Amino acid sequence: MSSQRVLLNCAYALGLLSMATGLWAADGIQLLSKKWESGYTAKTVQQELDEYVLPGETVHNWSELVTRQLFVDPAARVPLDRLVQAVRRGFGPDCKDFTWKIVRQTEVAVLYAWAHGGCAKDPPQAEYSLMQRAPRGICRWAYATKKPPITEASGRVLGEELAKQSCN
Repeated sequence: MSSQRVLLNCAYALGLLSMATGLWAADGIQLLSKKWESGYTAKTVQQELDEYVLPGETVHNWSELVTRQLFVDPAARVPLDRLVQAVRRGFGPDCKDFTWKIVRQTEVAVLYAWAHGGCAKDPPQAEYSLMQRAPRGICRWAYATKKPPITEASGRVLGEELAKQSCN
């Protein structure tokens, strides 16, 4: 399963994705001592999505991908663990050597990691994601790579870097 399919499965599972999307501008970001360029942005009433790629790459042809996603839910009606479970359920039996790990969890944030050796339509990938409550809803920052694995030491750094990001 690709990182983009994870996003869609999560949104559809919660009924948050409408068919009408509008593009909006997003600047590049600095993460992991790398400059990331905006590869894709979309905004609906229910969610905002920004995907960042390395220079020269696209969201269709990437080696590393950073995603910022905001599920608009200022009244905190959607349980955080429901979103995390929706991501987990999005991986099918066609994903070889699939692993899933909750790295850290509190009432307001979940840091999780997944990896696989390839799915029917996707190459091997690994991802670290942080979902947390934000004033406007549930914020998700994720780093994905097509060069797994992500070591435990790298995962600690990723968790710290993702926690510094904002969904304002």
